[in-house]
Order: sequence, then structure tokens, then C-alpha cells
Amino acid sequence: MNSQYAQFLADYKTNAQTKAEKNISEIERNIQVQNQRLEDEAQIQDEELAYLESKNVEVEQENKEFAKELEDRGLTVEEHARRQFEKSKKIKLLKTKIDLLEKSLSQIVADFEKERELLKFQNEQTIREQA
Repeated sequence: MNSQYAQFLADYKTNAQTKAEKNISEIERNIQVQNQRLEDEAQIQDEELAYLESKNVEVEQENKEFAKELEDRGLTVEEHARRQFEKSKKIKLLKTKIDLLEKSLSQIVADFEKERELLKFQNEQTIREQA
């Protein structure tokens, strides 16, 4: 009877260990999938930031060209001020978008780290409960 009970306990322990390893593997796969998703999102945001920064450079270049054109044509001060205001507004909008994307990326990374720590804690908890 004791040998049967010992065998039952050994089988139960082996089964629990196998389940724990499968759970760990599943958690690791989930983390890898999330890592890939976050990397993809970060890449998209990086591309969008690069695009907005290039647009910002283009707008600044246009601004310089308009300033030169104003000098060459002798435009009035009011016309120059109006164009400068519009360009400044565009630049400010693009800078705001860049700031928002940077904050969003930072939040995504922070959320990912929190979720990763939670999954790690849950995994450790599961292992302790099964041990």
C-alpha cells in the first residue's frame, strides 16, 4: 500500500512538474509574442517619428525659403508675419505630435515591463503552489 501511495505521489509530482514546465513555456511564448508586438509598435512609432521629423525639417526649410523670397520680393511686414505665424503653427503641431508619440512609446514600454513582472510573479506563484 505504501509503495502504491509512493508511486502515486511520484506520478503526481512528475505530472505537476510537467504542467508547471508547460505553463512556463506558454508564459514565455506569450512574453515573446508580446515582445514582438511591442517591437512592431515601437518600430511603427519610430517610423512615424522619423516621418514627422523629416516633415518638420521640410517645413523649416520651406520657412527659410519663404523668408528669402520675402526679402527678394520686398513683401510687406504683415505678409511676412502671417506666413511666419502659419509656419510656426505647423512646426508647433508637428513637435506636439512628436512629443505625444514619444510619451506613448514610453508608456508602452512601461506597461510592458509591468506586465512582464506580473507574469513572472504569477509564474513563480504557480510553481510555489505546485511544489
